[in-house]
Amino acid sequence: MSIKDSQTAQSADRVADEWNNLIAALEGLAAAAAADGSERYAEVRQRAEAALASARARAEANARGAQDRVHDLASQADVYVRQNPWQAIGIGAGIGLIAGLLLSRKG
Repeated sequence: MSIKDSQTAQSADRVADEWNNLIAALEGLAAAAAADGSERYAEVRQRAEAALASARARAEANARGAQDRVHDLASQADVYVRQNPWQAIGIGAGIGLIAGLLLSRKG
């Protein structure tokens, strides 16, 4: 696994953890609201809002990181194609042939 794949996997794990925390906080909110509408409800609500804000911030940061990685990969592909145009044409034709064969079998 490359470094970028590892970073992407770690980012996905962090997002999953944040969503799990958010879900737990919202479940606590629902339980507190069902039990009573007092001080406990306000406390759980604040925790849920904080978890949601944290999850949103991390998701936005991870999205920006993924967008940067995609931009870097696109730049690298552009440089490769400009330096090796015939190889790029051959690779594209090969991928097109394989895709055509696979799609014709499903039809």
